[in-house]
Amino acid sequence: YPPAPGGSGGHVKPVIDADLAAFMLRSVMITTATRGPGSRPAIGRGVGLRLGEDRSILDLLVSRAQWPAMISDLRVGAAFAVTLSDPTDYRTYQIKARLAEFGDADADDVNLADSYVRRMTQTLLELGVTAQQLACWLIPRDLVRLRLIPMAVFRQTPGPGAGTAHAGAGTPA
Repeated sequence: YPPAPGGSGGHVKPVIDADLAAFMLRSVMITTATRGPGSRPAIGRGVGLRLGEDRSILDLLVSRAQWPAMISDLRVGAAFAVTLSDPTDYRTYQIKARLAEFGDADADDVNLADSYVRRMTQTLLELGVTAQQLACWLIPRDLVRLRLIPMAVFRQTPGPGAGTAHAGAGTPA
């Protein structure tokens, strides 16, 4: 497991269980948020994600060309939120994480983003979103890979359970 934040010496169990991992690999919309100088919000949209084998690491792909303010605000150790929403039923989760590292995407990342954009485009077209609308949402260009350590997960599906901790949440070991 990755080291716990704050130098406590402990380790953090993965907060992403098998069910959530399967959900994440479906065609889900990915929105991101962090904060910049003066706690100014910085948002973006992801164009692909990859879970580490033990689900303790999440790699997220974001377009520098589309979200330059968010990319310029990135700081290792910063708090980060990733919201995943299935557009077919609005099932939604928010992952609270820490940014472990970031850098330019490699060829495997570009292939992952291209695949994600194809899948999401098809899903959204089937739901009635127009190609013109999608042209500005899903841009897999000038990609940056963000390596995140998930710390907590919350259900955000509209309704009575919104905002509650996901049952798969881990705790420091």
